[in-house]
Amino acid sequence: MTSTQARGPLRVAQIIHGAGVGGTERHIRSLLERLPEHGITPILIASEEGTLLEFARSRGIETHVAPRTSAWSYLRALRRLLETMRPDIAHAHSGRLPCIAARLARIPRIVETRHGALIGLGPVRQWPAIGLVEGWKCRMAHQTITVCASDRRWLITRGGLDPSRVLSILNGISVDHGDTSLSRPDASQTQDRMRALGRGSRSTPNGSVGANERQELMRKAREELGLPTEGRWIGFVGRLTAQKAPERMIDLLTALRRSDPQWRALIVGDGPKLESLKERARLNGIEDAVVWKGSDPRGELAMRAVDCVCLPSISEGLPYVLLEALAAGRPIVATPVGGVPEVLDGPVLERGCLPWNAPGWAARVEMLTDPVSSQEWSDAAYARILALDEGDMIGALASVYRGASYVAAHGRYPSVANTSSS
Repeated sequence: MTSTQARGPLRVAQIIHGAGVGGTERHIRSLLERLPEHGITPILIASEEGTLLEFARSRGIETHVAPRTSAWSYLRALRRLLETMRPDIAHAHSGRLPCIAARLARIPRIVETRHGALIGLGPVRQWPAIGLVEGWKCRMAHQTITVCASDRRWLITRGGLDPSRVLSILNGISVDHGDTSLSRPDASQTQDRMRALGRGSRSTPNGSVGANERQELMRKAREELGLPTEGRWIGFVGRLTAQKAPERMIDLLTALRRSDPQWRALIVGDGPKLESLKERARLNGIEDAVVWKGSDPRGELAMRAVDCVCLPSISEGLPYVLLEALAAGRPIVATPVGGVPEVLDGPVLERGCLPWNAPGWAARVEMLTDPVSSQEWSDAAYARILALDEGDMIGALASVYRGASYVAAHGRYPSVANTSSS
């Protein structure tokens, strides 16, 4: 029996810069909520107050704040905090400073998750040596986790990492725990999600919802968001930053309205590009056809309200928006970056994955939103999202933690013969 087992459950510090609403925060919320099911005690360390900390405290989870007024002050504060807490494992979700702090604090094992490698974003990412730099930074941790297989391959081939140091664990959601907001959904929201996933009524042979039920969910979502219930809508949910390329939404809407002026756009998110986007819409003469919802936590509701969800990003890891859009049963058009092609695969879903080109995307949106294609998509999305279960993701991470703890105690990974006794 190891010393960790003797004193109680494995204690894992989840470290993040910020504590608001986003994909990384969404991921950590799942860990905080479900790791105790595996006998693991999560601890949350954030650099500022926010919704994620409020969620953790509401569930009685130990929380700490290490302010980040500068890189050096953050490093010192985090090191002191880790030296005092002495978790069994430090899991970094936001850069290398937490890994350095954990090493300085002599934490036995350090895990990091690369939530998005941002490969190809800007000229610096095209520098031939950037892979080696990224690989060197990954060596600050004992184990690197990527959220898609493409990032793992990139770190091995371009970063020179040993394959045993890099694992790919796809993000996942579930009908009972999946929600883009950081608060638990109420009963009516859960019921709608179950219906969208086909876990309520079974209106088609394979369990996905039929056209009439999808239209009813869409109408209800639009009413809740204060949108007109008529017309055709494309939707975007995410940060308004260069990486997400939200200006493409304006160009796509412009192309769509050339053939059908009923098309409108719902944009949920905030960021530095907001004002330039509004100006772009004005110059294109479509400002009255765009609805801006800001940082509305009801992203999942927005996806149910639109005819097609769009992800025009320049780079990604594996965005939760993609998974939530699948759960909503809505057609998706997305750029083939990061883990997107790994999710939108198969003869139906791969139709939604194509390089950016405004006329080409407009034609694909029209094709995917016709009644026959929409039903085919709903059927395929139902099967795909059930294979991306949050429980499997949490179980895989729990196995990583247990393996890391064993290495810290014994200096090696457990063999098949001694795994059960460790």
